Amino acid sequence: MLLTSKNPINSKIIRVNLGIISKLSETIISYALINQITTISKSRLMKPKVKGKKVNVKLNTSQLDDIEKELKNYLLKTS
Repeated sequence: MLLTSKNPINSKIIRVNLGIISKLSETIISYALINQITTISKSRLMKPKVKGKKVNVKLNTSQLDDIEKELKNYLLKTS
């Protein structure tokens, strides 16, 4: 899953508002990009850096529930 602080209007990107993730920023809202989720190996994961220091980002239960709900909607939508 990708995280971003960008939320373009009229975009086809499906995103979930995660709010402020304290270890990343105290003022910037983060979004999970649902249709950008892909399988990757653990060796390709990189920890984000804030002010030059690597941080461990952990989402709370509410944020994970929001992602799961939107992912189900995305995968099970009927055309």
